[in-house]
Amino acid sequence: MECLQNEKLGHSVFCETFSNGMEVHMIPLKGMSQTFAVLNVDFGANDTAFISTTTKEKMELPYGTAHFMEHLIFNQRNMHDMKKVFSENGASISAKTGYNNTDFLVSSSGNMAELISKLLASILSQEFTTIEIENEKKVIREEILMYQDKPNWVVYRNLLMQMYPDLPICTDVAGTIESINRIDKGLLVQAHDIYYRPNNMKLVVVGDVHPIELCESIYHTVVRDENYAEKKRHEFELFYPNAKNQSYKNISIMKNCSHDLFSIGLRHEKQDGNYYENHLAKLAITEALFGLGSTLTMDLYRENLINNQWGYSNYNGPNYDFTVVSGSTVNILPVKEKLYEKLQEVRRSGLNPFEIERVTKKMIGQKMMQMENMKEFALAYSEDLSNGLNYFKTFEHLLKMDAHLVNSRLESIINFDNFLKTDLSSLPMIVKR
Repeated sequence: MECLQNEKLGHSVFCETFSNGMEVHMIPLKGMSQTFAVLNVDFGANDTAFISTTTKEKMELPYGTAHFMEHLIFNQRNMHDMKKVFSENGASISAKTGYNNTDFLVSSSGNMAELISKLLASILSQEFTTIEIENEKKVIREEILMYQDKPNWVVYRNLLMQMYPDLPICTDVAGTIESINRIDKGLLVQAHDIYYRPNNMKLVVVGDVHPIELCESIYHTVVRDENYAEKKRHEFELFYPNAKNQSYKNISIMKNCSHDLFSIGLRHEKQDGNYYENHLAKLAITEALFGLGSTLTMDLYRENLINNQWGYSNYNGPNYDFTVVSGSTVNILPVKEKLYEKLQEVRRSGLNPFEIERVTKKMIGQKMMQMENMKEFALAYSEDLSNGLNYFKTFEHLLKMDAHLVNSRLESIINFDNFLKTDLSSLPMIVKR
């Protein structure tokens, strides 16, 4: 077991990678009343195909398979029995599927080692029945229809269909009614064998834990699958289709009575060089451009063109990297023009060093605040791991980030290929019913 100490932040991280490939990261915080654990499974909505290394055959999964698997695992009888044990120990469990991962979040005031072992045992040994599968299809159909009645979701989804029409992420995480109808027992068993294995999982635990005891408990749970994981590890390769380098419309609008909902997307080019620097520079650039303290945001607020629905989010995965700016406006045309003008200005002249210093300090402050909330800390640490980052190393890179480093990444982050050049009259307007 490796112990990494960060004296500046006052934290130690105990890391263990078992011979079957499962990673465990533990951050002991003595005296805390609650402990949080995040089990990250590297299987999300973007995982829809894999290639057999023996037959070279590509196997495709229907859209929504990862989300369906999470629902099925979380609602099976053995999980119900496990949740009863959790309740008796004052613990809770929840699950969520994203584009790249499925996360199981556990919180408890004690017996975390036993609870994690029960969770792992339940997840690694699943038995699906046809009745359970058909019942779950009914639940997910209702979920899909429910989201179609949410205006912000409809606008965002329409944008992704324009930006990445050839990738799974253009479809909702839950899939479509047509795609989940194609899911059957054989397909789920195959997907579970491939993705729900120890070497495809990372566990993060934050709180009053004893690293050695926790690792021993986990080891005794997953050791029975050790030979299986080693045998199956190299029998397949993950497959992600490349996003086509083509023109795309990157504005989605929903007409409303007084205000129009909109989402504007910006695809980023793949960057070479230091991954930490590239990733953090992108976060700094988008915060400087679209954050609440940016000059663009304040100008739009001052002119009453946007309201408190304004915001942005960054997304990245093996075959996509983009930012979405969303909000509500009385007039999309000046918002579009001012945004485009700001991007041109920054691309031409670069970001002001004082602005870069401001957003860098904000990013550091946000991470410091995350560490004050153990749940947010565990989730953020797990998210960084899934993105190939070490949570604490980001501090070192943030402290070294300067104007030259950030501005050198502008060309790949602000890519003008068909960005905001679309005539608004040519866009399909979604009308709220």
